Amino acid sequence: MKSSKRKKGKKDTSEKSPDSTRSQEQLLNPGNDVILEEAQPSPDSAQRPIESQVKNEAGLTKTKTKEKKQPAARGRDYLAVRKLVDATKTYTLPEAVGLLKKIGRTAFDQTVELHLTLREKNIRQTVILPHGTGKEHTILVFTSKKEIADAAKEAGATMVGGAELVEKIQKEGLPKVDVVLATEEMMPALVPIAKILGPRGLMPNPKNGTLTNDPASLLLQRGKGTIDIKTEKDLPFMHIAIGKLSMEADAIVKNIQTILAALSGKVLKATLCGTMTPAIKLEV
Repeated sequence: MKSSKRKKGKKDTSEKSPDSTRSQEQLLNPGNDVILEEAQPSPDSAQRPIESQVKNEAGLTKTKTKEKKQPAARGRDYLAVRKLVDATKTYTLPEAVGLLKKIGRTAFDQTVELHLTLREKNIRQTVILPHGTGKEHTILVFTSKKEIADAAKEAGATMVGGAELVEKIQKEGLPKVDVVLATEEMMPALVPIAKILGPRGLMPNPKNGTLTNDPASLLLQRGKGTIDIKTEKDLPFMHIAIGKLSMEADAIVKNIQTILAALSGKVLKATLCGTMTPAIKLEV
């Protein structure tokens, strides 16, 4: 029998170069070199992920503590006049007004403010101050009738108009006004601007007399000092501007007496002050 002899090939003694090995690995696993590079960060950047993680964790876990706002420091002039007001005493109305005029001397004409705490909520009234508020009111009147419009203009209305005025407000917005009056036939025409008038408390309604077929007579009353007074929403507090400090003391007293009389039996506490003066407690 012939013995079968296996052919022995020549042994390959040549070593594979790193480049060739790497190229084979790339063929078998494309992107492997990218993985290898990511798996072996450089010594310089080794600490960066850890540092950023620490910073991120610190930023996430850090809670900002809100500091309580300190009340604004009172000026020297205010502190000086505050010493003249006895915070434990309740003053008669003439005493309070006299003291207010004494401590309210500033470079501008301060508004006299009456602040009330009432026994009831949801109070709204119209009051005519005998000496006015010392302020000129801007009044807008909606009417489609020419004779009423002419009478309103003569009575002192700032703006008077009908449907064309409604369209102008829709396009340009509502100018600064204190009171809005309307005649009954204009109410359907005011629907497009109800969202403008309503939030400002200017929508005409019969309860406070701003919906009327005789706006001229109401304007004359407004010129004499007609104001609307009302409590805060769901709270028994009322804040009323009743005049200017430059008015005569007797005029300020009579304006306050008129308001207290209109709210007879409903007032628990009352304080009087100017725009930049301490509060003075009143006897009620």
